[in-house]
Amino acid sequence: MTEIETLHDKRRFAFDIQRDGWIPHQYEEAKQHDTFYGFKSDWVVVDVGAWIGLWVIWVAPYVKKVYALEPVPELIDALNQNVKLNEFANVELFESALFSKTGTMEMDVTGKPVGSTLVDAWRHGAQWLYEGGRKIDVQTYRWDDWVTEQGIERVNLLKMDVEGAELEVFSGMSEVLPERMAVAIYHLDSPLPKLVEVLYEKGYVLEGFGYYDKNAPSKGKPHSGFFRHKSVPYETPRRYVIGEYELPTRELMDQGLPFYWESLGVKDDRN
Repeated sequence: MTEIETLHDKRRFAFDIQRDGWIPHQYEEAKQHDTFYGFKSDWVVVDVGAWIGLWVIWVAPYVKKVYALEPVPELIDALNQNVKLNEFANVELFESALFSKTGTMEMDVTGKPVGSTLVDAWRHGAQWLYEGGRKIDVQTYRWDDWVTEQGIERVNLLKMDVEGAELEVFSGMSEVLPERMAVAIYHLDSPLPKLVEVLYEKGYVLEGFGYYDKNAPSKGKPHSGFFRHKSVPYETPRRYVIGEYELPTRELMDQGLPFYWESLGVKDDRN
């Protein structure tokens, strides 16, 4: 294991380079992808698919409470170690996953477990990820069952990166709907239009995208989709740059996103 401290904000990480890659780079990338919504000190946030805690370790100092779910044993162990290294008392960890049902399910743990999934692990065609993989039984929860069991009454922001199981998670979501969501969309098992349609029916509007760096393998493709529930007043999103890709201002979004919505056959109702 390698242990480092980030240069700018002094976060500490323990990680396996062979398994996890070079964490300082990925940590800074995660910060840029998910700064669309500014954090507030009274917020309750949930990280589903927390991995070894890049997002958790970044956001914890800025919010009231962080709930983090990660079902892969070696990853939840690393996440727990990283929370302790940074001495965060407002983070609660769960060795479990969210899905469309509560129970026990078989998960594909890939050779590089960052890609582990509850849906078809071969959908990406990235065979190199799955060499040396295995199958494990994991505890799953429907969102409604999980928030009820934990007594959670409010979620200000949900970050989700569940390797293609997004639609399964959303199907079990009707209670304590998150006010805002940052959803990893680069590996969706179902088309993005279907995700937008499902969330629209639950009262969410698409506010923008976060893009990969221009030098990344998936350059030019959206990494994250950002959604706000219509019951939450509009707030000007933060603006950030990743390579040549820039999060648009409200004016640019008004000019550009309607074309995207029209292509999906969905009413543009973000106000």
